[in-house]
Amino acid sequence: MLYSANYEHRNKVLQKILIPLCFFICAAVISLHLPASTALASSVKVNPEQQHPAPTTPGQVQVYDITQQKLVLRVPNSVPIQQQAAAWLKSIQGVAPQINIPKCGSLIRVPLAQPYQISLTALHFTIQDVFLIYCPREKPLLLVFSPEHKPYLFTFSAPVKPFLEMLHQ
Repeated sequence: MLYSANYEHRNKVLQKILIPLCFFICAAVISLHLPASTALASSVKVNPEQQHPAPTTPGQVQVYDITQQKLVLRVPNSVPIQQQAAAWLKSIQGVAPQINIPKCGSLIRVPLAQPYQISLTALHFTIQDVFLIYCPREKPLLLVFSPEHKPYLFTFSAPVKPFLEMLHQ
């Protein structure tokens, strides 16, 4: 009972904090001019380990500066970027204990070439995008949204430095 109450409180706080970021996400989706069929793809369950990489990659990687509260960089999506995002997702350790997103650094949206199934003890859902929250002073986090638009923050163990270097080439 206590776990459930804390979990619900955490979700409410996350939703309040993420409202400004939702504007970013909406703008990103609109700017990509996604076809209507893309929204239906989120209900498809695909195991990425059983699939071959897609020959093309969706949309652009977008870097949102948290301090400046604006989009600062767009980078073409690529197979190496998709591989980095897949490594993060495969190395998820669990739900992050913190409620707040760091007030520094960047929020980086990576559209996924194929839907990815999140499967943890009590969580099972499919995502189309992953957001890297990177602040140099803190451990990076992953932000994903369930099909019901609930935000989840995850800790993970894969390195982010190779990805950050790709962005600035």
